[in-house]
Amino acid sequence: MKKVSILSIAFAGILSLSLLNLPLIFAQEEIPKTETKVNEQTIYEKIDQLTNTKGEYIEKEGVYRASFARSDIKANIAGVKLVPPMGLSVWAGFKITGDNAMVMGDMVLLEDQVNPVLSAALENGLEVTAIHNRFLWDSPKIMMMHFMASGNTEKLAQAVGKVFAKIKETSGDKGEKPYADIDPANT
Repeated sequence: MKKVSILSIAFAGILSLSLLNLPLIFAQEEIPKTETKVNEQTIYEKIDQLTNTKGEYIEKEGVYRASFARSDIKANIAGVKLVPPMGLSVWAGFKITGDNAMVMGDMVLLEDQVNPVLSAALENGLEVTAIHNRFLWDSPKIMMMHFMASGNTEKLAQAVGKVFAKIKETSGDKGEKPYADIDPANT
């Protein structure tokens, strides 16, 4: 009997999910351009200022991406050291039309950061669409939080900036850790 490794099962699962999404990727409609002219360089500078990042315009996608690497996370997967390009970057992509935008993003978090960052996102009008673990056998446990929102570009950038700030504020083991003072023998 041939042995099947867990990595080959994981790869097959990722490949099948990717193939299932191909029709969705190619069926997306382009967002129509509005008549309002926006000085793109000025709005990009404003997004950088409000998110405290230096973003980049990705022409192929028509998206301005604000991001930063989580170089503060010292993690490994089954003994293999992770570096930011291996899935440890936080980003928010802005699709701008006129004065408005749609923003979507991925937040890389440690477990103790989930609640404070979730609160910051919700309090600032971002819709959290998913929270899940990033890898198997990772130490410390790395979590992902996805969000989206639409509206005024500057207000969205301000909201994203507050979430980015909360990530930085709670890094270095400064997040929230649950503690239950319960003795099962006395309950």
